[in-house]
Order: sequence, then structure tokens, then C-alpha cells
Amino acid sequence: GGEKRANDFLCAFLENRYARLIATGESAYLPLVLDLSGEKRLLYFQKYHLHEKRLKKWMEAFLEAKDPAPFEDPGGLTRLIESLYSESGSLRTGSGNVPIVRDPLQVEALKLAARSRFSIVSGGPGTGKTSLMVNILRCMVRVGIPASRMILAAPTGRAAHRMTEALHKNINSILNLQDMDL
Repeated sequence: GGEKRANDFLCAFLENRYARLIATGESAYLPLVLDLSGEKRLLYFQKYHLHEKRLKKWMEAFLEAKDPAPFEDPGGLTRLIESLYSESGSLRTGSGNVPIVRDPLQVEALKLAARSRFSIVSGGPGTGKTSLMVNILRCMVRVGIPASRMILAAPTGRAAHRMTEALHKNINSILNLQDMDL
């Protein structure tokens, strides 16, 4: 079924039967775009090609900026992370009000995010992406980076909604510096 249709499409594509639907340059606006800029031939929906190119250009400019990394003092970063996971600073607690055990991979991701200007956090459901995001924000606020200099994005509307909920739920912890025993 589906494999045969895909093969039929590829054969017709290679025979140039879809030329009226596929743009190969910047000027034509057709439903599909064939991108030949890399080693591979990539076929996109027009709007996704445009958005991907814009995102790539924005990210390249952002990464080339000369601003320093947000946190360059390793000892201070260690103390800050300890305070985030302390009894009084922990976002979540288990039975007996004991902070939930920190995940070493999350701590490493937190360190990487604190030392760079740009971070991408990904992982499956339940891996702690949202908690990590909140802790990254807590670190950034603690080192004096104003919220107006932070940009958060999510790949889907559902993920953006979850991120917004987590921000609202934890806004006091993010903005309240007293929860960190430094």
C-alpha cells in the first residue's frame, strides 16, 4: 500500500512530472520546494522551508554574537546548582518533604546551559525537561540576566502550553532569590 505509493511518487518525481508543483529557486511560490543547497536533495512544503531557513539564519546570527556566556565561574555555578537542589530550593519534594533526587544528566544539562548562550533541551516524556527549564531560568535570573533577554520556544502548541503552565506554576521560585542559600 503505502510503500508502493511512495515508490510511485519518487518515480514520478524523478521523471519531473510534478514540476508545476515544485519550486527550485527563491522566486517561485509553489506548494513544494526542492532544496539543492546541500549534498542531498530535500523536498519541503513551502512554508516549512521558509521557516527553517529563517530559524537557521536567526540561530547563526545569535551564535555569532559576541556576548559572554552567562555564567563563567565554575565554583559559583556549583554552589548555585547545590542551592537549586537543596531542601529549601528544590522545586519538587517526595515523601517527608525530602527533595527529589537530582538526575546527573539534568545537572550536566544545567551546567551546559549555564555556560552557553544557547541551549536546546530535548527528551522523551517524563525525562524532566520542564523541571530543567525552570532550573535554567532560576540560574539565569540568579546571575542577573533579565527575563527580557531570555527566549523560550517549543516545537508544538502542546509543548508551549506545558511550558507556559510550568512558568506560571513556578514563577515565584524563578523570581524569588531568597529560595537559594548562597
